[in-house]
Amino acid sequence: AGKTGTAQNAGLPHGWFVGFFPYDNPKYSICVFLENAGSSHKALEVVYKFLTQLQKEGLIDRRQ
Repeated sequence: AGKTGTAQNAGLPHGWFVGFFPYDNPKYSICVFLENAGSSHKALEVVYKFLTQLQKEGLIDRRQ
């Protein structure tokens, strides 16, 4: 489960994502905050790449 968001800034908005998994019995949490990202989508891209790498290395199971 997770939530994206933006925060107003003098320049481009900051983007963030916060989440936890697995949904039914949380064991892990993650938070990404990107200054001047322009949108929350960039933070979500970071999370996706990070979790994909953890899966490739066998550190987490996709079902989590």
